[in-house]
Amino acid sequence: MTTFRWNDWNRDKLAKHGVFVDEAERIVRGAKRPYPMRNAGGRWLSVGRGRGDRVVEVVHLIDADGTVFVIHPMPLSTRRRRG
Repeated sequence: MTTFRWNDWNRDKLAKHGVFVDEAERIVRGAKRPYPMRNAGGRWLSVGRGRGDRVVEVVHLIDADGTVFVIHPMPLSTRRRRG
């Protein structure tokens, strides 16, 4: 089971973007190809269905012990999903 590290900073980021802790965890745990993918900055990106079937992007780091630290959650608009 994937373990997540939560603190006030990343919980505040979720709240700012209207994403819930359980939603972010579910997206990372349930990522389907091509996710999770590593971006140029060495961070991991997962995209999946959140509450209400909305599409949510979750950027995270993976600590040396395998713990996931969410650094950026964001519901994606139809425009952003198209690229």
